[in-house]
Amino acid sequence: MTQEINWSQKIGEALQEDNENHEEHDEDTNDGVFHASWLGYCQRNILLSKQGIKENDAESLGRFMTGTLIHEFMENEVSDFLPDHVESEEAIPEVEQGDLTFVGTADAVDHENEVIYDFKTRASWYRFEPPIDRHLDQLQIYMEAFGYDKAKVIYISKGDMEVKTWPEEEGEFIERDSSSYYQLVAKAYEVYDFIQNHGGIDSIEQLNEAFKPCDNFFCGDEKLSIDTSQGEESEEETEDGE
Repeated sequence: MTQEINWSQKIGEALQEDNENHEEHDEDTNDGVFHASWLGYCQRNILLSKQGIKENDAESLGRFMTGTLIHEFMENEVSDFLPDHVESEEAIPEVEQGDLTFVGTADAVDHENEVIYDFKTRASWYRFEPPIDRHLDQLQIYMEAFGYDKAKVIYISKGDMEVKTWPEEEGEFIERDSSSYYQLVAKAYEVYDFIQNHGGIDSIEQLNEAFKPCDNFFCGDEKLSIDTSQGEESEEETEDGE
């Protein structure tokens, strides 16, 4: 009998290995380093990203992979057609804010015109209502890092590479906003202070006590690499007691 390759399994294994090789979390989870891309999420998801305890299934990893491939195309192919003063995949100058350090990589930076561009992929335009707040938050960190006052999000459809921008109008840009920036700093400090005071998360109960799930997609769809039984048992005990 011919032994057929289980392609679903093999692709899933490859996606998982690629994710482990490229996942953005810190070796030292107790330090004050935060990736700019985390800060648009809720405190719960910032903490999970910081400590590297979120798990992704093959479906979510596949969506991430297609986005990564488009980013690589933009960097390796489209960048050849950009003016010389535009840098692709440029590490931002580290932003030090008290005990915190913000890091990240800007997709494209026009140094002559002092504009930062960030690429975001979309599965489709269905029910798409830009801008997405977390994308604007990420760019506030980038603008602070470079000291530039203008930025733009480039949304790209995974299906056909159609492009939409935010703001949509040519010559209009997201503006640097100190108030928004310091709100992000305050959010990061909540997570940092919790880690300093309590160390790592080792149970769902501890996580829920620290930062309850909010009503966004990422909290509703989370999969965690920690023991969830403790929290579930506590809930059952409460129900029995009632």
